[in-house]
Amino acid sequence: MPSGNLSSGMSRLDDALKALEAAWLDVSSRWSDANSHHFSEAHLEPLRPQIKTALDAARRMAEVLAKANRACE
Repeated sequence: MPSGNLSSGMSRLDDALKALEAAWLDVSSRWSDANSHHFSEAHLEPLRPQIKTALDAARRMAEVLAKANRACE
């Protein structure tokens, strides 16, 4: 990833979240007990808003970096 280019990292993070959600959907169809519900609530459910917040911040940072690059040209 070139310096100042956040889009590939953001894309990889978004893809990883989608892969995790797909894997969890597959696993949760066979693992449905108190432990699976606790795991989902404690570890998986908090990820989506945290990753959304991180991606939003990275988008804003990418905009700032793009503006700075244009100003330096």
